[in-house]
Amino acid sequence: MLDIPAELRPPAPAPRAQALGPIALLRVLARNPLEAWTEAHFEQPVVASGLSIGRVVVVNDPAAIRRVLLENCDNYEKDWLQRRVQPVSPEAC
Repeated sequence: MLDIPAELRPPAPAPRAQALGPIALLRVLARNPLEAWTEAHFEQPVVASGLSIGRVVVVNDPAAIRRVLLENCDNYEKDWLQRRVQPVSPEAC
C-alpha cells in the first residue's frame, strides 16, 4: 500500500486480519459493509468466500472486472442486487 499521510486519507475502517463469523458478519453488514472486508480484499485481485447464503467472490483487478461486467458477463451469475446496479456502462450486459 501507499504511505499516505493521515491528514490526506479519508476516514475508513481498518481492514480485518480474518473474516468474521456468520452472526458478527450479518451485524457488520447491516451497519457498514466495508467493515467486513479483510486485508485480503485490499491485497488480492480476487477474494472468494463462502457464506451461509452462498458463495461470494469480490473482484478487485481492473482487467477481471472488465471481463466479468463487460466482456464475458453472461458466464457469471449475478444476484438480484447485482442485476439492479448492473447498468454501470452502456457496454454492460
